[in-house]
Amino acid sequence: MKDLVFILDISLSMFKKYGDMIPSKIEASKEAILSASRVFLENNPSNRVGIVVFFNRAIPLLPLTGEFNRVLSTVKRIVYPREGSAPGDGIVTGVKMLRSSLGREKIIVLITDGDINYGPPLELAALYAYNEGVSQYYITVGEEPKTSTLYRNVANRYGAIYHHSSSRDTLRAMTLKSIGVSIA
Repeated sequence: MKDLVFILDISLSMFKKYGDMIPSKIEASKEAILSASRVFLENNPSNRVGIVVFFNRAIPLLPLTGEFNRVLSTVKRIVYPREGSAPGDGIVTGVKMLRSSLGREKIIVLITDGDINYGPPLELAALYAYNEGVSQYYITVGEEPKTSTLYRNVANRYGAIYHHSSSRDTLRAMTLKSIGVSIA
């Protein structure tokens, strides 16, 4: 039994296209989340998925659910670009959502284009997740962010996994890998 929270960046920069991420990085990210959620929920009917979005602050959008249609409906409605980027706040909010996950494996998957200009420091948020026993995956999308070294160092320090994806296919593969599914 596993609980998974996707933490999605909805800052203005995510609504821009990059390479084959057309019409935007956000749409490619939403497709990856839906693909991974479908597989995750089909693999074990007791698994649950939750969704948090962030811009200059985080908002929990979908409490943990085993119903793919709720995930689908929520993800399709994410169309609200905002200023700022607070991934640390997103992580803290996602971990709080997992607090009730007793006896379950707890996972967060952060998807962002990498900017950090609001909220708690990434390192403190990662430490909080680590201390709560949450497996952490950070996926940056689009152009390699200036913060990639920070994400990589924080991931190494707290047992998280960091990937950068500059294509739609890589993003999908990395998102699936975060839930334990490899694509050949």
